[in-house]
Amino acid sequence: MTVHKDGGGNISRVGRIEFNPPKAQEFPFRRTVFVYGIPPNSDEQWIRHKFDCFGKITKIKFDSGAASSPRKVGARLLAKEPSRVTRLQILDKNHTEFKFSKEVPTEKLCTYFCHKCGRLKEYADGYYSSTGLQKSCLFCIQCAAKKAEENLKFYTSSNTTYQDDKHVRRLYGIDESSTEDVNSFTTCLVVYESQRQASKCVYVRSRLGIDGCFATHFHNYTRNKKDICQGIDSSPAMNLPGMKRQESTHKLVKVPSMRGHRTSGARFEHPGMRRYASVPAKIHGRDTHI
Repeated sequence: MTVHKDGGGNISRVGRIEFNPPKAQEFPFRRTVFVYGIPPNSDEQWIRHKFDCFGKITKIKFDSGAASSPRKVGARLLAKEPSRVTRLQILDKNHTEFKFSKEVPTEKLCTYFCHKCGRLKEYADGYYSSTGLQKSCLFCIQCAAKKAEENLKFYTSSNTTYQDDKHVRRLYGIDESSTEDVNSFTTCLVVYESQRQASKCVYVRSRLGIDGCFATHFHNYTRNKKDICQGIDSSPAMNLPGMKRQESTHKLVKVPSMRGHRTSGARFEHPGMRRYASVPAKIHGRDTHI
């Protein structure tokens, strides 16, 4: 709408009839997170309980089933990195396990000091507490993610061959994800109130899963979804329906180059287009051609 004022101070408004402002984007690019590997039969309340510690959630949308594109994207992401940290284990003599919680001990005691970074944190933002004898040892979710990443790097960089690899993986909190059955998990899109909250969620849940589910940025989800729609399969181990690359029946044929081809032979002239020789003329006493 445009507002005009005339010389007398009168105001006239000009606008379009029945104007509808543009609708807000359903899934904002920078504030949306793709969560995959969710246990079956999980509802919206479960997602909020596990993921609202990163910020305020404004929208949650689950996939429509096993044949949907989000479910295939989730299987693809799980297949890319089969070794993932799903439990926080500290490499001490007891391999103490730390579990995620948001519980506040008392109304007066709402904050704590992280055992790793030493910063003052709030219980409501989530934390990891030890299950052993040292229950007073707490880690904030960012430090827990760093510790999980260190455990995975230490395990993958070691060239030692273990007799009981499953037992060793369990000590490091590493589980292997199965993508053979897309019905064994679900996925959803989670929209946060700000980009910072979404980035915080991806930072933590891409390194340290919770109950087998992980998170990634929305642009990574859309890129993998595009590859699946085009039939590009980055993992040869995946045999999911609709994720194989389709071979084209068309073949490329080499066309001879047209460079260097010139017309040869007699030169023809069209009637009325004869070439006239220049006639010498004198201008200012000098011979010129016209």
